[in-house]
Amino acid sequence: MNKKLLFRTLLVVMALLSQLNLWAQETKVTLNVETAGTLSSLIAGGQKNEIVDLTLTGDLNGDDIRFIREMAGMDAAGDKTEGALTKLNLADANIVAGGAGYHFETITTPNVIGSYMFFQTNLSSIVLPNSITGIGEGAMYGCANLTSVTIPSDVNNIEKNAFTDCINIREFKVSNENETYSSLEGVLFDKDTTVLVAYPNAKSDTYSIPNSVIEIKESAFESCASLIDIIIPNSVTKIGDNAFKGCACLASIIIPNGVTKIGSSVFTNCIGLENIVIPNGVTTIGSYAFRGCVSLESITIPNGVASIGSSAFRGCTGLKSITIPESVTTIGSYAFRDCTELTGVYCKSETPSTINANSFEKVDKDICKLYVPMGSMADYAAASGWSDFLNIIEKDFTSIGSVNNNNISIQSTSNGIVIETKEATTISIFNMSAQKVYQSVVNGYEEISLVKGVYIVNGNKVIVK
Repeated sequence: MNKKLLFRTLLVVMALLSQLNLWAQETKVTLNVETAGTLSSLIAGGQKNEIVDLTLTGDLNGDDIRFIREMAGMDAAGDKTEGALTKLNLADANIVAGGAGYHFETITTPNVIGSYMFFQTNLSSIVLPNSITGIGEGAMYGCANLTSVTIPSDVNNIEKNAFTDCINIREFKVSNENETYSSLEGVLFDKDTTVLVAYPNAKSDTYSIPNSVIEIKESAFESCASLIDIIIPNSVTKIGDNAFKGCACLASIIIPNGVTKIGSSVFTNCIGLENIVIPNGVTTIGSYAFRGCVSLESITIPNGVASIGSSAFRGCTGLKSITIPESVTTIGSYAFRDCTELTGVYCKSETPSTINANSFEKVDKDICKLYVPMGSMADYAAASGWSDFLNIIEKDFTSIGSVNNNNISIQSTSNGIVIETKEATTISIFNMSAQKVYQSVVNGYEEISLVKGVYIVNGNKVIVK
């Protein structure tokens, strides 16, 4: 290469490096907003969608937040923009009143990261203002790139869904000077670790809640799609609405004995949930509580539950049997809608519960059998909603040795027994003279006719009356 060509090449390289350096400077910007509402005048039109890293000081109102949202990929109407902003540092900025709505008609409140303020933006890193005292509902909802959040010292209120669908958050950090909140192993708690506020969606796939916790806050684990196993201590007495909504990989859960209510949408769309233990202390199952739990095959509702909310088990397409205790007096609309595999409903109350005509909508009532207490068939056949079942069978629910566990369900009826299994299982039945009266492999649902008497079914004593 001759000297002239080498010189020209060096000039080109130097020019490119200079442009790259200039571009880097332009994409990382620090500004002071002396007058609230003037941020847009401080950034040239060509820069707006190019800035990646922005540090702001001064006062910010609704106009400024709206502009920041546009820079971070989402405008006030919820439409995407071409903004490239991913890093935002507001440590020395102040949120003040005034200006237009930053998210539809939502306006700023002084010293608060308001409701849906950064909803579905590009942000992967944000330093919140040191001056804030609250974080509003859905403030960072859907910030899918966000990896960590630090709660400043003066924050004393964090509303529901503040970090929902932030699928890449691995830890919450809290200022040591904060008197309301704390962080333990990246999980957000109240100061004395009695209330679990929020679990980082991307933290880990197994978790044991500390024994000090008495309450799981609303939406605390919502959208933690990688969570496989969780241990809830007996100290917990309250589980908030939506607490485990969308935990798609959660396979089993044991609810502590002190819990009295399964609230609205607590396990909605937990599509991997196969086993759940509901304690006897529960009195209410809320609306949508288990909606879309497609892997549930059987469930026994404990005696003490008075009401089953609307759409509580809607869309549980794998559900084959459910036992409803005598304590249940009302079943809400669409409670079992689309439970298309349901083959057995066991109602232990002699008086039919009040149900809507659509409570079992889309359940094949030609196939699904309704088991009711002895002597109550006529009442169920005449009751609104229940009368739609074409196969109403009287059953002695006081029989000895009825079995309902994770692998096999054995229930006596007036004509014999009903067996349901989750996998192919050899069933052996002996009478009290030790004579084998039945043996076969049952895979799913099977009705076996037997005369009245006492039998041993796979080691369990069952009476057919």
